[in-house]
Amino acid sequence: MSTTLVSRLIPVLLVVAALVPTSAAAAPVAGSLCGGDCDGNGEVAINELITGVGIALGSAGAATCVAMDTNANTEVAVNELVAAVGHALDGCPARVPGVETVAGVVLSVTRGAAGLSSALLATVAAVNASAERTRLASAEETGGPAADPCPLGGTNERLCENVNPLTIRQRFFWDECGVARPVGSLILDGEITLTAPGICPGTILPVGIATTIDLLVALADPDGGMRRARIVAAGTLDSVTLGERPCPIKGGEATLTGTVTSDRPGDPASTMELQSTQFSIEFRDFAGNCEPATATMVLDGPLVIADRQAEPPVDIALTAQALRVVQRLGDAAEGTAELDGRLDADCFGGAVTLDTSTPLAASLGTACPVAGAVGVSAGSGAATIFFGESAPGDAGDQAVVIDNGLDGQPDATYGSCVDPALRTCGG
Repeated sequence: MSTTLVSRLIPVLLVVAALVPTSAAAAPVAGSLCGGDCDGNGEVAINELITGVGIALGSAGAATCVAMDTNANTEVAVNELVAAVGHALDGCPARVPGVETVAGVVLSVTRGAAGLSSALLATVAAVNASAERTRLASAEETGGPAADPCPLGGTNERLCENVNPLTIRQRFFWDECGVARPVGSLILDGEITLTAPGICPGTILPVGIATTIDLLVALADPDGGMRRARIVAAGTLDSVTLGERPCPIKGGEATLTGTVTSDRPGDPASTMELQSTQFSIEFRDFAGNCEPATATMVLDGPLVIADRQAEPPVDIALTAQALRVVQRLGDAAEGTAELDGRLDADCFGGAVTLDTSTPLAASLGTACPVAGAVGVSAGSGAATIFFGESAPGDAGDQAVVIDNGLDGQPDATYGSCVDPALRTCGG
């Protein structure tokens, strides 16, 4: 499509729009993802272009064709008309079905993985610290007392008991245990139990460890922002990756069934259900308290994103295929996250591939990522989901903007990531 052709068409449309009533347009379709496609049939017709010009001139309201107002500001600008003319001439770009739902799922899975990795991190830190205390005691080393596991208050205790002559059960308890982070703090409350062959007080065979988790993890920042994750799950730590002291446990593989519920005061909760879901996790860049700066989790198997108290209820069944979630602590309490790999769901028409181009950056003081961009592809369709400041234009630091078809035009704009449309099957 040439610029000359567009420039010739716009004046013609202006004249026609002045002569033809805008009521001749098809009924508006909310959420249409092709700019100018008022009736959502995948094409932009001449009467729809005329309607768009009428909205631009003020003779019709934006509700007459919500698909023309791609940035949802209740107006139609020249660039939106140009995009609509392009779609009329060249056809609507190949789209990703249900991409709005994909946007909501991206956030829910990222937060669920963050909560799960926090629980495993707490386990790793406790086991690492316990092993180091045992080593120092047995070697009668005099390097000073072991570091306080709860320097900001609360307690962390360990109980080791013999189940039979060959099997031990290690139970770790946290009671409002506060741990400093690069920014803010981590508060743990609950219990994790590990059962496997071993010898009390602290030697356990790192293969096939029966595991139960009932733990509340709360992240807090200095300004009072907070996000919580409650993990209730059971399964098996299939293997543990070991390395050098003083933080010998570097990761592992597990299979778990249970729930990870994430929430922030005042915002809707989101639950990620694990159904014998397999995953691996790797911790890197350990600090002095054996807390890593980087956690990489790879999920494989069934997941469900649920909020059955919502109206309408949220219940999205997924299958993760080598879905990689990387979390990095930075200069914010939640740091950044990247999501790459495949998700399969009937809800959005089959498998999609995710590719994070700009890491999702979150603040505990806000409901949504303040920046980030995730590419989505399915078949011949492709889209980009923008969050906050990474979105084109000035949509707002809590907005979610979708470019479906990669034509450089926003096809849908949501003022917040908690918009119900992003939590509903099919968008």
